[in-house]
Amino acid sequence: MEPRIRARCHALIDAFIADGRCELVAQYSSELPPLTAEQERDLVARARRMTAWLHDSVQARRAAPADDFISALITATTGEGDPALSYDEVVGVLNSMMVAGVETTAIFIPTLVRELIARAGLRQQVVAAPSILPAVVDEGLRIWPPARGVRRTTTREVELGGVTIPAGPDVFVLYVSANFDETVFGDPGRLDPGRHNAERHLSLGRACISASGHRWPRPKRSRPSRRCSSASRSCGWPATTSRNGCRT
Repeated sequence: MEPRIRARCHALIDAFIADGRCELVAQYSSELPPLTAEQERDLVARARRMTAWLHDSVQARRAAPADDFISALITATTGEGDPALSYDEVVGVLNSMMVAGVETTAIFIPTLVRELIARAGLRQQVVAAPSILPAVVDEGLRIWPPARGVRRTTTREVELGGVTIPAGPDVFVLYVSANFDETVFGDPGRLDPGRHNAERHLSLGRACISASGHRWPRPKRSRPSRRCSSASRSCGWPATTSRNGCRT
């Protein structure tokens, strides 16, 4: 997959590099999956087939559980022994896992490139030594994650930070806060490509990502960012940019 991503990155940047400016979202990050009208129709058809396959798979595992992830979701129970997830929720979790990373990647790339442009010294470091880019990506994910939290429902009363949260209400777990824990990350507001534990951020989650291999998202995000960072030097983009991450 990486050669295809690299080729697509080069083609997109070649289309605007002579202009000396670009709309990062419209002309780059959102265009990384190249789709023609025919491909879009094919994608819709595939999505429908995938949805049907998910429903068939869940129904099959409900009838005959196996030692797999789908069965684990179906058979998961609460502390009271009730099913933890409804049928629709099981399908929803599986669907989210299938498509996760598409929109967040498109959002994160222009955010990181914006910060590289605004920090001329850091951008020069990356261009001179591309090997530090994975660390920069981890630091970028730690400080500017494309997703910042998740909604959950409490199952029992719990005290957190001196505040009692009763059982039952919906809460929003702002897990990005952990990325700024001073006891884990010294000077957490500073992007430090030399930070020894930058990969401990929670922007990609923890348990599920670690179980499947935490390192896989890095090449996908670092390759497009690396190519765009190099291009910013070639076309002389200024070190100022709008804060919405779109216009450079």
